Amino acid sequence: MRKNRPVDAQWLDSRQLAAWVRLTAVLELLPGVLDSQLRHDAGLTHFEYYVLAVLSETEGQSLQMSTLAVRTNATLPRLSHVIRRMEDRGLVRRRRRPTTRAPPMWNSPRSAGRR
Repeated sequence: MRKNRPVDAQWLDSRQLAAWVRLTAVLELLPGVLDSQLRHDAGLTHFEYYVLAVLSETEGQSLQMSTLAVRTNATLPRLSHVIRRMEDRGLVRRRRRPTTRAPPMWNSPRSAGRR
């Protein structure tokens, strides 16, 4: 069995550290700023926007919930909750596939003829 050995880490110089701190600040602050702006301008959360973007870039603009969860890096419970809210607001539609027993597909509004 291999024992854990301390790693000889090369620390950042002052210029690199300053850049790292600025980058980290952007990565921490940007999601909240984007979310606030989207809520104000479009009444959407950043995640709802991302769901719509993923659907709109998919052939047929529809996906099964499990595939949509993978593509948005969301858990099924979280995505299900968000999709239900989006469906109530007319942002997505459930499309049943009558010829199969497969789970329903979720469509973006553009695929339903809305712009």
